[in-house]
Amino acid sequence: MFLTKLYYILPAFLITGPFLSDLLISLTSLYFLFYFFKIDRTFLKTKLNYYFLFFFLFLITLSFFSTDNFTSFKSTLPYFRFLMFSLIICYCLEKKILKLNIFFFIISIIIFLIFIDTLYQFKFEKNLLGQTSPLVYRVTSFFGDEAVLGSYVIKLYILFCFLDHLIKYKYKLYLFFIITIMSVSIITMSGDRTPFYLLIIFFSIMLFFSGRKKQYLVSIILFFVASLVFLSTSTILKNRLIFMTNEGFFDTLDKFEQHKITDKIDYNFPNVNNFKYYISQDHHSHFVASKEIFFDNFLFGSGPNTFRIECKKEKYIKNNDKGCSTHPHNFYFQLSSETGIIGLLSILSIFLISTYNIISLFFNKNDFDFGKLIIFTYLFLILFPLSPNGNFFNNWLSILNYFPLGFFIYYFRNFDYLKSK
Repeated sequence: MFLTKLYYILPAFLITGPFLSDLLISLTSLYFLFYFFKIDRTFLKTKLNYYFLFFFLFLITLSFFSTDNFTSFKSTLPYFRFLMFSLIICYCLEKKILKLNIFFFIISIIIFLIFIDTLYQFKFEKNLLGQTSPLVYRVTSFFGDEAVLGSYVIKLYILFCFLDHLIKYKYKLYLFFIITIMSVSIITMSGDRTPFYLLIIFFSIMLFFSGRKKQYLVSIILFFVASLVFLSTSTILKNRLIFMTNEGFFDTLDKFEQHKITDKIDYNFPNVNNFKYYISQDHHSHFVASKEIFFDNFLFGSGPNTFRIECKKEKYIKNNDKGCSTHPHNFYFQLSSETGIIGLLSILSIFLISTYNIISLFFNKNDFDFGKLIIFTYLFLILFPLSPNGNFFNNWLSILNYFPLGFFIYYFRNFDYLKSK
């Protein structure tokens, strides 16, 4: 099918926004859903697919009883396409319709182009297309008004590391370090705090849990060198990644308002022992609102994607006027308030299983597999409970999160073959 060839440039589609990528996976998902049921049902009969089917039907059921059926069904009815999207990648890789090495080099080229553009915008405030960031302390590159550059690159970079493990090519180590220094530079320059700190966790896990200590020791050194270079040349970036992060736990961020952040700040770290907020006052307010909604709807939540509706109710904003938003900015807060304890446990279980497998791989040296370590580390990072997130049901974010899963499913289904190569 010709449309599946466009999966090669799906990462580029994501840069343009959600429309092209969503259209592509919607069309191919409908076709392959018919194809799998009509011709190859065995491909659907896996434990992962049954788990996802249960979760999908659970979301649909909750939408029937949600506080806003239209808003809820709009998010849950098409949600099946994300699993189909991952399965299509796996299927096409198995049938040689898509090839790992082409994905690998396309991802490398995209990271290179984004690096050039990000560096240009970091230096001149406008990128190569003349786009500017909506926030003075963020670099957005080709994403324009959307401050998602760091989140995009860290997921693409982890997939790059995974594919680098699977394929053979000339000058392997050189290209790995070139793409690594570009990726860490992009994430640092972006001012996106969550990917910045998650990348430290990623390198730390790779360094201490894998057998490639020299490779990832160099990687983490490159990360800190790049960070020091950019932080030392930009007061704005230093304020954003270090001082704003620290201040958010203890106090409001008034001194870091956008019109003030360009000024040098005589910053003193708070001399206190206890955290006052989770991440920041705004994040903390979202947490409080989601907690109250959860306690009022403990078993099944208020309905998928209805936090934006519930948080406007007077009982939730009465003593917490900053708690309302389109989503609580954390997957666990969102799913607990919108899908109750069952939805919360569904993603918590994946996080705990990933954590268990990372530790198991470390202690079971005889059965260690680097590919599995990257897979479980990826799941560990995107479901890390303490990190802020976008909307769990957001189309663009879901496509980005599910994109690597197709390669991971392919790896598990063809593990013996890939290990023998």
